[in-house]
Amino acid sequence: GNANDESGNGNDGIVKGAKLAKDRFGAFDSAYYFDGNSTILLSDKLKIYSPTTSQGLTISFWASKSTTGYVVTQYRNMSVAGSAFVTSLRTDYGEGGFHLIGNGTGVFQGSVNAKEQDWNHWVFRIFQGNVSASLNGVTNTYGNLPLNQSTNDTKFQIGDIENNFYNLLKGKIDDLRIYNRELSSEEIELLFKKELSSPKKLYNSGTEVTISASP
Repeated sequence: GNANDESGNGNDGIVKGAKLAKDRFGAFDSAYYFDGNSTILLSDKLKIYSPTTSQGLTISFWASKSTTGYVVTQYRNMSVAGSAFVTSLRTDYGEGGFHLIGNGTGVFQGSVNAKEQDWNHWVFRIFQGNVSASLNGVTNTYGNLPLNQSTNDTKFQIGDIENNFYNLLKGKIDDLRIYNRELSSEEIELLFKKELSSPKKLYNSGTEVTISASP
């Protein structure tokens, strides 16, 4: 397994303490386990994909049940100019709980009204301040986030934010995808169904970057 970009765009990750684990299909060394003190740093080339007031972003990933903490972020603690977004799962919010942050001046949090399984497919869309949360193909939670007008040079990472010492990710993550646009609800449902039935992890819809542990 590895943290390489399967889209062919060369956006490989650098693993900092995360361990290979079984994925949702039972394949060994095909997902990553984060122990609350680990992260994966993503390619600097992703910085141009910061969600802004004029540029959208979609984050898709699978997480084992009870996974909690920061998932994908581009955020520098105590810096509005250096912060673009935070996606995090929150088990303390109940089933389907999540917490999203934009540039640090506002949050969107709550829970998606959908049943959790042993592994769950999450999608967060951010587009010109409008955001949505999807769980297992169901998109029924919408809100707003304050965003900056331009991108920044903070690293994308999995499991933490810059200058941070709390709420690090604990649980298993697999098949992370980052799209430089807003996926439609129909595309989200299709992506869920495709990845639910196929361990081949193949899905293309416009320009995307992808990172996944793979056997």
